[in-house]
Amino acid sequence: MVTNRARHRPTNIMQTSRLISSANNPIECCSLTNAVRHGRCGSDPRMVAEFIRKYTVNSANASREEQWNAQADIVRVLFETIADPLLATCWRKWCMQCCCMPLHTLRCLSLTPSESENTSKLEAELRALNEYYIS
Repeated sequence: MVTNRARHRPTNIMQTSRLISSANNPIECCSLTNAVRHGRCGSDPRMVAEFIRKYTVNSANASREEQWNAQADIVRVLFETIADPLLATCWRKWCMQCCCMPLHTLRCLSLTPSESENTSKLEAELRALNEYYIS
C-alpha cells in the first residue's frame, strides 16, 4: 500500500538540500516542520538537525517565553514523529537522538516552577517514548 507520505518524499540528495535551504523564515520553517514530522527525507538525518537549528535561529530575537515555547514546539514535533509507527524506525531514532538539544535548552530557559515542571514532564515523556515506541 502506497501512503500519501511516500509520494512526497524527496528522491535524491539534491531535493533534500533544496528543502533544507528553503527554510529561512517562519513560514518556510512550517514546511520544514512538516518534512520532519512526516519523514519526507527518511534517509537524510541532516534534516532533523537543520529543522532544530532553523527553528531556534528564527526565535533567537524573541522574548524568553517565546524562545521557551519555540523549543517546546520543537520537542513536541519530534515526539509526534517518534510516536508515529508508519515512519521508518531509523528516522524515529534520529528524532529521538536529536531531542536532547532542545530539552537542554528548555531546562536552561526554565525560570518559573511551572516551566520547570513542564520540562520535567517532557523529559518523562521522552523516557516513555524510548521505552514503548523505539525499543
